[in-house]
Order: sequence, then C-alpha cells, then structure tokens
Amino acid sequence: KFLASRYLGVPQRALLRLLIAALLSCVAAGVHAAQPLERELRPGLQIPSAAQTGPAFEVNAATEAYLALLSPEQRRMSDRYFEGGYWLQLWELLWAVGSCVLLLVTGASRRLGDWSTRISARKWISTPIYIALLLTSLALLEFPLTVYSDFVREHQYGLSEQSFPGWLGDQAIVLSVDVLVGAIVLAVIYAAVRRSGSRWWLWATSLSFVFLLIAQLVAPVYFLPLLNDYKPLPDGPVREAVLSLARANGVPTSHVEWFDASKQTTRVSANVAGLLGTTRIALNDNLLNKTSLPEIKAVLGHEMGHFVLNHAWKLPILFALVIGLAMALLGVAMDRAVLGHFLCADAAAEPGGPDVRGRGGCVRHQRCARTIRRCDGGDARVHIS
Repeated sequence: KFLASRYLGVPQRALLRLLIAALLSCVAAGVHAAQPLERELRPGLQIPSAAQTGPAFEVNAATEAYLALLSPEQRRMSDRYFEGGYWLQLWELLWAVGSCVLLLVTGASRRLGDWSTRISARKWISTPIYIALLLTSLALLEFPLTVYSDFVREHQYGLSEQSFPGWLGDQAIVLSVDVLVGAIVLAVIYAAVRRSGSRWWLWATSLSFVFLLIAQLVAPVYFLPLLNDYKPLPDGPVREAVLSLARANGVPTSHVEWFDASKQTTRVSANVAGLLGTTRIALNDNLLNKTSLPEIKAVLGHEMGHFVLNHAWKLPILFALVIGLAMALLGVAMDRAVLGHFLCADAAAEPGGPDVRGRGGCVRHQRCARTIRRCDGGDARVHIS
C-alpha cells in the first residue's frame, strides 16, 4: 500500500484496486470450480407420448411434454440462468461504458495516445497501436466481471468443469485475436473516416458491415481451431446421417468434423459455418457422447436451418443498420456541437454577443451559429483527426 501511494497516481491506484479485486474473484472462482454441480438429464432418448409423430401431433403439446421431463428444480434453475443472463448483458454494457468513461476522465486514454505517437508519428502505425492498447486496457478493467460471467457462473450452473488456468489460457488466446484483429479493422475504419468528410458515418457503417460479415462467415472456420482440436468425423451412422441431412437441405459441403468442447463446457452443440469452399459442419464431442442419433439429427437440423435461412448474412445486416443509425445520430450531434459553438477568428462577432477566444484561433459565441466560414470566406468542413 505504501509503495502504491508513493509511486502511483490516483488513476493508477484505482486500476490496481480493480486488478486486486479480479484476483480475489479468481480465488472465489476456484472454490466454486472445485464443487461442480450435476444438472444432467437421464441418459438415453426420451420421447413423450404427446411428442410422438402421427396425425395428432401438435407442436405446443409436444413442447410442453418435453418440458415436463424436467424436474421443478431444473425448470427453476433454467429460468434463473436465462433471466439472470439478460440482466448480466445489461451490467456488461454499463460496465463497458463505465470503463470507457474511466479511461477518458482519468486521462489514461490520452496517455495511451501519447505512447502510440511516441512509437511512431505515422497515423497508419500509431492508430492501430493506440487501439490495441485501448482494447487491452478495457479487457483488464472488465476482467472481474468476465471472470464471474464466463467462469464462476458457468460452474455454478454445472455448465463447465474447466480449471481456472485452462480458462485463463483460452481467454488469453481470445484477447490476443481480438486485439490484433480489432486494431487492424478499427484502424482501417478510422482511416476511412478521416478522409471521407461529412459522409464519414456512411463509410464507417459500410466497412463495419463488411468486417462483421467476414467475422460471421469465416471466423468459426479459422479462429475457433485456436481453442479446440478439430478432426474429421469418422465414417459411420452419424456421419452418414449428417451428410444425408446436408444433401436434403442444400448445404454444399461434405466436410464434417468434431471438436473437443468438453474441456470447456458440458453443453451439446454443433454449427455450420464457412463461405464457398470453406463451408464445414462441426459437432462437439458432448453431442456425440451424450446423445442418440435422433437427437444429433435434431440438433443438426436446427443448425442447418440457420445456414439455409441465411442467418449468417442477416445478422450482420441487422447490426450494420443499428451501427449506421448510431453513427448518423452521432454525426448530427457532433455537427451541431461544433457549428453551434465555434466560429472562425476572422468572422465578425454577432452584435450584443460577447465572444471568448478559444482554441485554434476560433471565437466562441453565446448564440448558436448555423455555419462556419473560413477566414478566406469559403465554407468550412469539419474533419475528424
């Protein structure tokens, strides 16, 4: 404590306290991880009578019959997990915003920018360096909540048996990829914004859509193997059933793999991902080891439905629309803020309006201004630098 107060400023001490809190969270997480909870259903295929195929089959009745297989405790636990997850998403958003505000008001963001420009004055070098430092800082600030949401909570609900060192190693891999890709992608978007003038938000939205689309279609094929071992699914009834479903639903691939997700989670899962020649079907080992062939086909039918219905394309479009609206509103707000408060130093002050000289040789007026004029009389254009 003495050394911290002696050599660190207030912002740095605050960051140090957050890291200490994260370590304490890790200790608590180890206690929870030592006592995994069993929440498995009875093994084997279970089809209630109301869910049997036939002329009288009805979807809602079949769903209720399947839900009736769960005990009251399992139903309550499921409700708590998903409803709590919705609240957790809100807290994660507020935590992320608070982390950004903390970096801004403490001057940490400005110091990160100074470090990046000292490394190189070239924008195409200093910008990605700053973004990488910023993303790393945000990840450290959000680490305590990440430990709870992705490790402690998963163990509390019996959805993971992974050790904390193993989980931490996976998080390091994910952070490395996020920082590397994020620095490149955001630097490209930022460079386009700086050169596009008043239509910067259109360029930012368009590039965001392109990168989101690439991430949605290609990332599962090239990035997920960094976390798990993917191997060809051996010949047998399961492979034949998967390929039969693929042919019947127009999924253009014969590439079927399985991966060792059991080291991270107890969930059963599968996915269909890729683009053009990279399309592949992947099943996790929990699905293969804990379920029957009809259940595997049901899971794969669901996942192939996402692929056939083009959800991998539709989701980036939806996100791009949200990003575009946010960028457009931000652009309007920035224009009004700048145009309403600053005029060129050589422009005549409005009668009766006291002026105060501001930064960059500009004059701040009490009244709102509709336009900005350059000193040579031309129209000014606001650029982001």
